[in-house]
Amino acid sequence: MAVEIGVVDTGVNIGHPNFWKRKPRGVGLRRERTEYRYEEDFRDIDGHGTAMAARIRAYCHDAGIFAV
Repeated sequence: MAVEIGVVDTGVNIGHPNFWKRKPRGVGLRRERTEYRYEEDFRDIDGHGTAMAARIRAYCHDAGIFAV
């Protein structure tokens, strides 16, 4: 049984080679003044979230990734 791991970071690039077998799911969280808003777009804005999620997937091949 695979686990689902949440990655709260800068997003995830679903085109990364570690995600070819099972694509990450997720939501975007954007700040607008004093409020936060959820979005469907969870693409990585600087690469750090992708690096962390790829490292998790490298050790846990069947783990699901849920990016925020």
